[in-house]
Amino acid sequence: MTTRTLVLVSDKQLRLKPLLQALYQTAQHTGLNTAALLRGTGLFEEVFSQPLCISPSQLVRLLNNFQRLQRTPDSAFLVGDRLATLLQQDVATPLLYSPTLKHWLRAAPLVLGDFYTLFYVRRYIHQHDQYLVVTSALGTFAGWPLLHQILLSAFSQLLKQWGHQRVSLRYEFCRPTPTNIADYQVMLGTRLYFARPLDAIVVKQTITHLRPHSPQLDGKHIDATMPPAAVRTPYRPLVSLCRLVHGRAARRVTLPVVLRQLALNHSDLNLAEAARCLALSPATLKRRLADFNTSFSAICADASREQAVFLLSYEGLTNEQSALKMAVSDLTNFRRAVKRWTGLTPSQLRQR
Repeated sequence: MTTRTLVLVSDKQLRLKPLLQALYQTAQHTGLNTAALLRGTGLFEEVFSQPLCISPSQLVRLLNNFQRLQRTPDSAFLVGDRLATLLQQDVATPLLYSPTLKHWLRAAPLVLGDFYTLFYVRRYIHQHDQYLVVTSALGTFAGWPLLHQILLSAFSQLLKQWGHQRVSLRYEFCRPTPTNIADYQVMLGTRLYFARPLDAIVVKQTITHLRPHSPQLDGKHIDATMPPAAVRTPYRPLVSLCRLVHGRAARRVTLPVVLRQLALNHSDLNLAEAARCLALSPATLKRRLADFNTSFSAICADASREQAVFLLSYEGLTNEQSALKMAVSDLTNFRRAVKRWTGLTPSQLRQR
């Protein structure tokens, strides 16, 4: 059984060495001024060769600097590709030995570790599609498009290494069509949709039982560098295989992720109740959320916005049906809330 550690320490608690190394190596490779990249972050060049934990605020400043300094529009994809390579060398064994795409998707959060805690990823099922809706767990900041592209690039590369071919997924983006659309197509494929209501990875339910076309899984062509236990049991359940690789199966969950889940389960949640659930004072909760570049009201509004957009825009439900699913009793308040969350009326969302 997977254990979850709630991250509550307010300073330098995210273990992001592969991401930081990928950012720094890409900056050097593309000729960025590394001194300018690290300016204001409290980080120094020497620490990138050592095990490193940083605070969310340091990461936000680093990503903002990279976004501002990048010289080519494909820099984020280069970082993601390098990140996938570093993960492949270090902790990605459970992904390689996932028997099906369904198991691969279950193992990915365990393998990505603290990098995965930078995102909210919620799964929705609509018709024959599985939507993995991705939003920032670090609030609103200038470097979010960069971080999102890094995630998609690493995700796509790791999945391609598992399947030995490009797996047919659909990628949806809130942002308008970029000028460097060719870079997106090279890294993610041609099934790209922009100006959509949500950022999402869409997986057809019919391919979740897809097996990789790889000779490795038959046990005859195993790389000698792989752990012996992984060779003997390539279909071992993914959590157990993570224990073999990591020594434990712990997935850390950050404070904003916990609060977002509470907000989704309790539509009338307020700050005092949330603080009581976490055995914190309201002031301490607000201060620790500020360390993650967010606030309680922003988390609740973003969770409600995502749910309302999916119900109205993707599922096409009526106001009454959507309000019922979101546990909102007053339709007038629901329409006003949707307008406040999204800037659009429910009828406008259904037409998107």
